[in-house]
Order: sequence, then C-alpha cells, then structure tokens
Amino acid sequence: MVRRLALWKIGDAYDEEQLELGLSRLSRTGYFQSVEMAGLFRDSTRNLMYPALRLPDLQDNRLSGLLGYDSKAEDGGQLTGYADLHLINLFGTARDLDFTFNSQPGGERDARLAYVEPWILGSPLGLQLEVDFLQQDSTYWEWNRNLTLYQDLNFNSRLEIQFGDQQNSNLGVQSYAVRSGLSLIFDERDHVPLTNSGYHVQLGVTGLRRETSDSLYYLVQGTEDGESWIPMTSHLGMRLALHSATNFPLNRLNLGDLYYVGGANSLRGYQEREFPTNAYAYAQIELQAWLDRRGRLFLFTDPGVINHLVGYYSFQRVLGYGIGFELSKGDWGLTLSYAMSLERGPSDGLLEVGVDNKF
Repeated sequence: MVRRLALWKIGDAYDEEQLELGLSRLSRTGYFQSVEMAGLFRDSTRNLMYPALRLPDLQDNRLSGLLGYDSKAEDGGQLTGYADLHLINLFGTARDLDFTFNSQPGGERDARLAYVEPWILGSPLGLQLEVDFLQQDSTYWEWNRNLTLYQDLNFNSRLEIQFGDQQNSNLGVQSYAVRSGLSLIFDERDHVPLTNSGYHVQLGVTGLRRETSDSLYYLVQGTEDGESWIPMTSHLGMRLALHSATNFPLNRLNLGDLYYVGGANSLRGYQEREFPTNAYAYAQIELQAWLDRRGRLFLFTDPGVINHLVGYYSFQRVLGYGIGFELSKGDWGLTLSYAMSLERGPSDGLLEVGVDNKF
C-alpha cells in the first residue's frame, strides 16, 4: 500500500523520499492511529526491499453523547440531549455508518442517518446516502434526503456532486424542493487523535427549486468552511477556522432554506441553533496546550456576524469565548467547556459536557 500511494513501481531504485511520501499518505487515510516504519526487510532471492510497518488501528468508532429526561415537557415527558454513533471501516471494507440524535427542551428533535460506500462496483466513484428529520415544536417539521457522489482527485482533494430533495411543513403549509450542488474539498490534516497540524477547506455551491401551494422560486446557496492547525511548540499550538454561507437572493425566507448557527459544534457561547439566518460568517480562534496524546487544554473566541431575516444584508455582531479541556483515558474521552458571549457573562455562561467511547 505504501508503494502504491507513493506511485512507486516494483523494480524502481530504493528511494528514502518515496518511502516517506508513501508513509505520509497512508497515515492520512484516517484508518490508523499512526504509521511508523519499523525497519527494512530484504528479499535476497528476488533482490527486493520491503518496509516493515507498525500500524496500530485508529479506534475512532465511537458512541458518545449526554442524554437526560425532561419530566415537565408539555407532552408529558421527553428525552433530551445528544447521542452520536460513528462506525468507520465496517468489517475492514472502508464503509462508514453515522447516526446522530439531538433533542432540545421545547419539543425540538433532530435525527440523522448516513452511509458511505467508498467504491461503487469497484469503480473510483464513492457515494454517501443521508437522511435526516427535524421537528420544531408542533408547528414545523422537515425531511432531507441526499445522495452525494464523490471522487478523490489526488491524495488530499475530493470533488463531490450532490442531489437531493426536501419536504417541510410550517403551520400546516407544505413545500417541496429539489436541489443539486457541487463541492470541492482540500484536506491536509494529520488524522491521528487530537489533530495538531495541517488544514482543511471545503467550498460548495447548491442550486434549489422550491414549490409551495402558491409560489415557485429558485435559490443559490454558497458555503465555505476552512480550518488550519498551526503548531507553535511541541506542546502548544493554535487552531484557526472560518465558516461562512449566503443565499442569493436574500428575500427567500422558507425555513428549509435557512442556516441554523449556534451551539457547541458551531458558534460557541450561544444556544444550539439559536440563530436562523440566510447569511453568516464567523471565525474560531483556539489556543491549545497538548498533554501528549492524552488530552488538551484550550482557550477560544468565536467572533462573527449573523444576518437578520429582512431580505437584504443587515448584520448583527456576535462573539463567543471561553475555556475548556479534552481528556482521553483508554477508550473513553471527556470534553468540558464553559462558554460565554456578549449576552452571557461568567455568571450565566453555558457549561458544555461531552462523553464518548471509542472502540
């Protein structure tokens, strides 16, 4: 595999740089915790040399989340919290399966199921099937169904083509949309636990046609997500990220066309999905102190702007900041952070806790 990833042909002269290139590309696949050369083996009969490798598996199958029960919910009781099941490289086939469930007080629920088939009938094309359902109170619900075809262009870039549809209902008024889009991904991260070097960029554009009982319109959505990890010393580094999106035109305000920003996985210091918007941009700046590969301490700030839903650009400033740590012991991991914002000071900040098990 190292030889193939380095485009190294049998019979070529031994080349230390080619060997290092193959090792680097193998470690980037995400299926091993590390890729280390343990020496060289020489086949004296055929006069060939082979690298001996140490390949500990990346234990990134995980079951994580934090669930509770709200006995005072209006419907007589409700499961609240978040659960995440992530299975990679199923049975050694490179197929992946994801399931997430999120339930918030007030009747909001969100569930998502995704499956990845890496090589369709042995071809270089892969696909991802994704279905998710969102329920907000008793007045709004939506279904999303997506099919993504992708092909790796080289060892750190991928082209994706998306097709899908969406159906939603708001106060009994239903609408239906079909969409297609194109994404380009660049990924130069190391994929071992607690990434501390490299970058990741994803650019996308999606076209949408929505039909309601009394209207028909078209919409274009553009998105950008980028992250970079900058090591400063052997135990100190910085993570920089920029996330942005916008709709064209801005006067289409169906809830299914909006972005929802806020929460531990996006704009920290704010409630989950606190801001429904048609355009946003925010950065994430994080100073990290690594404790070997067992954990990290971090300080963070998330400045940005969120567009008001008025049919044109009218931005509101937002700022989240806080402190947290992430620890791992064996198969278990714990993340704890305390996040504040312009509206929430130290006395009423948000305590965010995550527990996961990797197996």
